[in-house]
Amino acid sequence: MNSAALQQNASLTPADVHQLASLAHLRVSDERAVQLCAELSSVLGSMRVLAELPLEGLAPLTHVHESTNVLRSDTPGSTLPPGLAASLPEGRLSDSESLAGYVQVPKILQQPSQPSHGGDA
Repeated sequence: MNSAALQQNASLTPADVHQLASLAHLRVSDERAVQLCAELSSVLGSMRVLAELPLEGLAPLTHVHESTNVLRSDTPGSTLPPGLAASLPEGRLSDSESLAGYVQVPKILQQPSQPSHGGDA
């Protein structure tokens, strides 16, 4: 496949599609190769239009947003939301509600009940 020819006319032949498929370890039927010629030629045409845009002087874009990663310091402290921490006695959990620094909560997942088989035997 001649890359210079593809850049000029942006059209592919079924042989080009078969070669691309072979590189990707794919099998493509002759009928599908003809369909892919049109689809891939359209994509290459779009790339040619983009290549013609005047991009001199534009900085490369690394992300669509101009936000930066904001990190907070990693300091130990209360991990409970302020409202919950204030509602607890003295803002802490009692020993009966905690285990080695973890909060004990009731189980909410139960074993599924055995399905009935729709009748008595």
